Amino acid sequence: MGVAKDCDAVSGTSACWQCRRSKIKCDKQRPCGSCVKRGRPHECSTFDGEMEQSNDELEDDAPEEKQVEVKEEN
Repeated sequence: MGVAKDCDAVSGTSACWQCRRSKIKCDKQRPCGSCVKRGRPHECSTFDGEMEQSNDELEDDAPEEKQVEVKEEN
């Protein structure tokens, strides 16, 4: 068995967040051509924590917290 030489899990990825989210090819420039064409060069960044998410995106990503009161009756 051979070992894969070009594995994203090992080498990481440099595609921007918007291209990965849209599942399109990223030219890996900053800002990339796809983000410039969409008129959103300010949103072009990698997953490495470069991009600050808007409040709407944070709310969508956050798990809903539900609290349930349990009363025991004996």
